[in-house]
Amino acid sequence: IRYWSKEDKRILKRKIINELTWKEELVFTMKEQNFTIEEISQVTDNCIKTVYNIINRIKKKVSNLCKIS
Repeated sequence: IRYWSKEDKRILKRKIINELTWKEELVFTMKEQNFTIEEISQVTDNCIKTVYNIINRIKKKVSNLCKIS
């Protein structure tokens, strides 16, 4: 089992954010703060399906980052 230090988490978060578009970063940050999909949809003025698509793009980018690391 690998335990992540606060520094490791901070570095990983920075790497993730560097790969995201501004809209992806906004959604990422809002999800991190426990906003619901519906709330994110309202704040970003996107339909719910678009928010899910953005989240899927974020997951794909994070997955690719983890493969490289």
